[in-house]
Amino acid sequence: MNRSVLHLLALFLLAACGSGDPGFVRLGDYEGPAGEAMVRHLIKNLPELAPSVPKEYCVVEAKDMRSTSMEFVERMRDLKLSFVSADSMDTHRETALPVNPKNGLSPVILQLAHMHKVDENTWDVEAGWAYKRIFERRNYRLKQNGKAWTVEDLGKVDGNYVPGQANTP
Repeated sequence: MNRSVLHLLALFLLAACGSGDPGFVRLGDYEGPAGEAMVRHLIKNLPELAPSVPKEYCVVEAKDMRSTSMEFVERMRDLKLSFVSADSMDTHRETALPVNPKNGLSPVILQLAHMHKVDENTWDVEAGWAYKRIFERRNYRLKQNGKAWTVEDLGKVDGNYVPGQANTP
């Protein structure tokens, strides 16, 4: 009898260990093809903020903004942009903004905040960007058709960026 209860308890505990969400995407998988497609879309659609200032980019994942691997951003070298790891950032003493300690520039932060796999070729993604004190986070639906990706903007989640207005970083 006691053995049966222990086995039953073990089964319940094992069942509780799963994510319980069939569309759950592990953080490591944020750096897969869907994450890359989302980052490329963010870069392509960034507003023109401080156009005279050289830009570098920093890609982070999850709501707590963990650094992605440099191998991930290396796959986007065809964009001919400068990427920097979030792990190497310092905080500017006076402004509290993240800066690259090598050159003092504040990077454009690109965030893959949350990803959910809807089906084999569709992902719902919450992603955003920030440059100094200006930021925006939106919901998107990514669909893969062969090697091509389509991105549908599902709307703004958060942010202080206002299109068409002077957004001074």
